[in-house]
Amino acid sequence: MHQAVIEHGSNSPAAPARADQQDDFNLSLADPDTLHRRLVEGVTDYAIYMLSPSGIVRSWNRGAQRLKGYTADEIIGQHFSRFYPAEDQAIDRPARALHISASTGRFEDKAWRVRKDGSRFRAHVIIDAIRGEQDELIGFAKITSDISKAYEQELALRESEQRFRLLVSGVTDYAIYMLDLNGQISSWNAGAERFKGYREEEVLGRHFSLFHSPQDIDRGMPGNALARTLSEGRYEATGWRVRKDGSQFWAHVIIDLIRDESGQPIGYAKITRDISERRAADLRLAELTDNNRELERFIHIASHDLREPLRKVLMFSDLLIEEERGALSEAGEGYVRSIASATHRMQALLASLLNLNRVTSQGGSFDPCELNHAVSDACSDLQVKIQNSGARVHAGPLPQIEADMAQMRQLFQNLIENAIKYARRDVAPFIDISEVHSTQTALVVIRVQDNGMGFDNCFADRIFEVFQRLHTRDQIEGAGMGLSICKRICECHGGSITARGSDVGACFELRLPRAHQPDAGQPV
Repeated sequence: MHQAVIEHGSNSPAAPARADQQDDFNLSLADPDTLHRRLVEGVTDYAIYMLSPSGIVRSWNRGAQRLKGYTADEIIGQHFSRFYPAEDQAIDRPARALHISASTGRFEDKAWRVRKDGSRFRAHVIIDAIRGEQDELIGFAKITSDISKAYEQELALRESEQRFRLLVSGVTDYAIYMLDLNGQISSWNAGAERFKGYREEEVLGRHFSLFHSPQDIDRGMPGNALARTLSEGRYEATGWRVRKDGSQFWAHVIIDLIRDESGQPIGYAKITRDISERRAADLRLAELTDNNRELERFIHIASHDLREPLRKVLMFSDLLIEEERGALSEAGEGYVRSIASATHRMQALLASLLNLNRVTSQGGSFDPCELNHAVSDACSDLQVKIQNSGARVHAGPLPQIEADMAQMRQLFQNLIENAIKYARRDVAPFIDISEVHSTQTALVVIRVQDNGMGFDNCFADRIFEVFQRLHTRDQIEGAGMGLSICKRICECHGGSITARGSDVGACFELRLPRAHQPDAGQPV
């Protein structure tokens, strides 16, 4: 049974154990100095070699050859100073290194060294003194490693940190400063000085609760802010902060937890911005919004209360003309008709005011909108006026945008109706609607051109104002609201409208975003 194991040992678990035992046996027979020498010679990541007491190279390993470029035959017997740059040799740095090692037992340095080809590398150097049994110096053991990459990374990091410090110190719109884990201020930038009123030397080392009101301190707000930052990594809030002169400002505050490379907290970065003006603007906006709501309610109620009496005036005017025709003089009947005409104008004016208010106050439904469909719908609504005036409306291919379809229909309806209204005598109105190429890909430009009366370009802005008319009511009827509504529709979509006039017609250009912007309402 034992013989079978021996014969088949190469295929049995016993074989590796036997090989390991043989290796251990061979190692036990080897000279320890030989083993150490072989170990050192086999290292390739470090230059490891021996020096005589005067600095002559006595041994050379593979790592030294790879790092410095010399073979053992080339360098053994040479002085180790040849690895130093000329400027270091000139000030006897090699000799000083050996002296320190001999005196203290070890020399360690990070500095430049030179290869055989003359190139330089950043080195981490250790020189250990070797002494004999009588404590006499018998030489040195020298270990060198190439740390060029680490040095470059460290240098880049330092430069980056320096640039960041310069950047932060120069920022004036934000107070940016550091706190230690106890909340003591450890850095201070120009923005902090401008906002808070303290110079750097006045605040370094002081607790940041200095900027809180006594009431906030009593409530423990500074400590709570740091505790939340420590547990969550970030703290963000708005509130009142106190300047050096005692005045307060409304601040937006961010505190970030700073950790070291091992992930341990080492402090806090604090950024404060004075948003007093923004807060005041928000309050004013809220007040204006409330006022606008009140105004909208007033317009709605007033228009309703006014329309009912106007309907009665019209009704009784018609009754007077129909039932009291014989009792009225010709002049009296004319007076009644004037009353009815004025009442009709008042009704039209109220309708226009309500229309403008709806466009201004109600947010539209922004969906994909084919502008050709909007033009077609507008023409359908104006079919009678178009037929009676003999007008022709031509619309080329128009794009699709995100818009409120009802408002787009009204926009084109007002412009087409405006062209019919201001047509030249004995000239059939022609309205051409086309897309114009724009270099701004986010916008579409639509041109509405007519062949009507036109206008003087000095009135190009005035025609969009509420109740502004370039002709008397006897010449051209209307409330003077149509183009004002067009302007407001464009602005509610984040666009704009402009006009140019000539003696052969008017040209309106609409600029509208292809996609709806959430903050639409500012003209482009």
